[in-house]
Amino acid sequence: GLERGLITLDDYLWLPLRLLEEKDLPASILRDESRHIVVDEFQDWNTTQIELLARLAPAKGNPDLCVVGDDDQAIYGFRGADDRAFQRFRDHYPRHHQVELTVNYRSAPAIIHAANAVIQRAGSRFAPDKSIEPADPKRVGTVEGVTVEDDGGLGTAVAAMILADRRDRATSTWRDYAVLVRTNGMLDTVARELEAHDIPVSVRERQSPLDDAAVQDLVAWMTLLTSPGDRPS
Repeated sequence: GLERGLITLDDYLWLPLRLLEEKDLPASILRDESRHIVVDEFQDWNTTQIELLARLAPAKGNPDLCVVGDDDQAIYGFRGADDRAFQRFRDHYPRHHQVELTVNYRSAPAIIHAANAVIQRAGSRFAPDKSIEPADPKRVGTVEGVTVEDDGGLGTAVAAMILADRRDRATSTWRDYAVLVRTNGMLDTVARELEAHDIPVSVRERQSPLDDAAVQDLVAWMTLLTSPGDRPS
């Protein structure tokens, strides 16, 4: 499909990687144009992306390179992210300087301590002795763990907890409650369950069917079949 101007998302990675590996002149030009590189959320990178970075900013050239991330937040393995990304970075750049950020300014101590307890049970970690501390240890809050048999029971559990808290705190208002979900796919399921219990719901962002990757692929294929000259599709 490349000769017709058609490439996949994976091609956007391996084609530049092949160019850097096989063509000295383009590689030299690209490295000269990319003298300062900052990578955020490095724990979400896959092996090909890491190899592309290593070719674009080789260690022997003493690059001005900074990567930022947290290996304990490497949760996108199902998308191809490499859970050993920081280990691979250390292998590629043995002379790197590491700056540890161990203070959390976002969460209350109860949340941080609960997260630390869960993370410490991981089978392997890049920095096994790492621990995060709260910026304000006096902030008040609690964490309660609830187990449900499947995702279908999640909305029921959330509704029950909100209603129980409303009974215990008569002065509370609906604005006092916020529900965060793991994926957009769970948003409507939880919202419907809350509404079934007469809990008013205001959804910050609803997902359109066109946001689904499978639907986008289907639309692209249909466009390609009906309009072969439509290269962007």
